[in-house]
Amino acid sequence: MPLVGPTEKLAMEHGELIGEEQLIIQQLNQRFGVITSTLIEYIHQLTVKQLGLLGKHF
Repeated sequence: MPLVGPTEKLAMEHGELIGEEQLIIQQLNQRFGVITSTLIEYIHQLTVKQLGLLGKHF
């Protein structure tokens, strides 16, 4: 198994965060229509763990 350096780990975590954010925003748009930019900003402030927990409710 190859070792993952700190930079690669950070990049993977960032990619996971972006993917989770996009998924949550898409789910909210499908369920409630177009969501406000204020709500999107709140979503951007959540951690990967928080986004995962939020996603379980859809």
